[in-house]
Amino acid sequence: MYLKNLYFKSLRWFCRCIPLIHDLINIFTLKPSSLIKN
Repeated sequence: MYLKNLYFKSLRWFCRCIPLIHDLINIFTLKPSSLIKN
């Protein structure tokens, strides 16, 4: 029971972190292409 609760907590934390990670990836992938264009 405790393990299940912990699993859901970590899953919720992970889902909250996905947008941040996605933003970071976007920043790192967009910066080089914008530099190349300029």
